[in-house]
Parts: sequence; C-alpha cells; structure tokens
Amino acid sequence: MPDTEKNNKNSAIESEDTSSRLVSGIEKINAHLDREHVLHKSFLKQKWFRTIALLIVIAGPTVFYGLLYSGVISSKVIDGKYVSLIRIDGEISPGAIASADKLVPVIEKACEDKESVGLILRINSPGGSPVQAALIHDAINRCRDVNQKKIIAVAEDVIASGSYWLAAAADEIYVNESTITGSIGVKLEGFGLDFEKYLGKYGIERRVLTAGENKVRMDMFSGLSERDKEKSREILNELHQNFINAVLASRKDKIKEKHDIVFSGDFWTGRKAKEMGLVDGISDVTMVMKDKFQVSDMMDYTPRPGMFDNFKSSFSIHAMVNEFVNSMSTASTPRYVAK
Repeated sequence: MPDTEKNNKNSAIESEDTSSRLVSGIEKINAHLDREHVLHKSFLKQKWFRTIALLIVIAGPTVFYGLLYSGVISSKVIDGKYVSLIRIDGEISPGAIASADKLVPVIEKACEDKESVGLILRINSPGGSPVQAALIHDAINRCRDVNQKKIIAVAEDVIASGSYWLAAAADEIYVNESTITGSIGVKLEGFGLDFEKYLGKYGIERRVLTAGENKVRMDMFSGLSERDKEKSREILNELHQNFINAVLASRKDKIKEKHDIVFSGDFWTGRKAKEMGLVDGISDVTMVMKDKFQVSDMMDYTPRPGMFDNFKSSFSIHAMVNEFVNSMSTASTPRYVAK
C-alpha cells in the first residue's frame, strides 16, 4: 500500500476516533447535566419539605396556644359542675383590660352559661375610673338579678376604691388577711403652674379666648381659684356619694363600723376590713369554690389582652407618658379617680 493511502486511512481512523470521543464526551456532559438537574429538583423539593416542616413545627404550637389562650379551644374538657371565673387586674380605666368594654361582655357571657353554678370575681386592683367601676358594678347586679347567679368576689393583694366599688355588687366578698381593702373615696389629681405670676415680668402672657366663662376651669397655667376649688369639691362629693350608695345598697346591714370612718377614703388590711364588715371573710379562690359552690373545676372567662396591650405593658415609659398626658388634660377635662 502506498504511503499516501496509508496516511489517509490513518487520518480517517483518527478523525473517526476523535468524533467518537467528542460524541461520548457530549453524552457524558449531558448525562451529568441531567443528573445535576435531577439532584437540583430533588434538593428544591427537599428544601420545600423542610420549610413546610419547619413552619409546622414553629407555627403549629403557636397557633394552638394562641387559640388556647384566646379561649377558642379549651385545654381541658370539664365533666360535671363548674364555676365561672373572671379576673379583674390592674387599673380600671377606659381601654384597659379592666374596663367596662372588656369586662361587661364576659360577665354577661358567664352569667348566661347555664352549666355554670356561679361566678367568682378574682380581683387585684387599686381602682380607677368611677364611671368604669359603676358600669361593671351595674353589670354584676344585672347578672345576679336576671340570671339568678350567685356571685362572689375574692381579692388578692388589693381591693381598693374603684375595685371595691364594683365588688360591692357581689353577694359576698372574701380577702386574704393582708389584702389592702377599702379606700372608699374619690380624688381629683393633676398639677399646675401660676404662669402669670412667674413669667409676667418678662412680658410673657397666655392668651385664651372662650365662649362660656367657666370653660377654662382648673386651668393648669393659672392659679387655683376658690371658685374652682368649690366646683371640684362639689363634683367630688357627688361622685363620693354615688360610691357610698353603691356600697350601702348591698352591705348596709353588714357594716359594723361608723360610716364616717368607713367612707373616709381610708384603707385597712383584710383582717381589719372583716371586723368592720367591709368583707365577709378570709378565704381564697380554691376554698370559695369548695365551700360556697361545692365544685373543683372552673371555666375562665377573663378577657385576653391583645398583642398591642402586651406591647404597651412591656414599657413603663408608656404608663409615665399616659399619666403625664392625663395630668396635663385637667385644664379642660378634670380626671376624677376612684383610687
């Protein structure tokens, strides 16, 4: 065979081998890409499943306990008789957990519960708004009269002023021997500055125009006039009398101390309050359930705080600002407090 033919044949064979290797390489690359694609899809699927599993692990208990805390579901199925429970904690004021808007609906709901043998008000409050206390007091009266429910108030650390006002509507009141009890009185609180007296010499004056001569009563930037003092005492005495009437309506025959002492705005320990007839005895929720209702189970109807309520309560600055604003507002809207 001539050398030329041999060389051509060798070239053809080499070319064929190169093509075969190229095809084989491409096939390997494609196979590798296919495997990578499959692995990628599998990874994405696994990642998706892991994400779902993580959400279930985190969100599941959160949702469950959220529903449990809100009262939508119950952690315990009560078999037999039980008593309804409503906790009244903190200041009694508009917008608070212990407000008429929050408490009156749950009082009505608890009273309409035909399976419940009665209602316990578990109180730990220094008081607050006379109006809010009166509204809750009236709701308790309606509960007892309309639904024929026995209602007992049980206090812990403090049952004073506005919280005693609403508790007076209960059939009986029980406290701990060290519970701060009483403070049957009303106050007007705030602060002021005689602006004209201190800054008038610098030519600074406060300019207020009104329609109605008494529109700026209790102006915090002016001296406290005798007319304003007289008006404030008039309002305070009327509110105080409303408080006294609410207490006497249910406890007139139980009070053993002189009225001028009981209604002086003073406060006492639970032991002394029992001697005076302000409360019916020394006990706690567990003993009241057993001795007065003969049950060992309770259904909690206490209103639950929302997320924003918890957020506000986490920062004491909120309370400080709120108190400052309320004090500032006494210039046009006096803040009377049963506290």
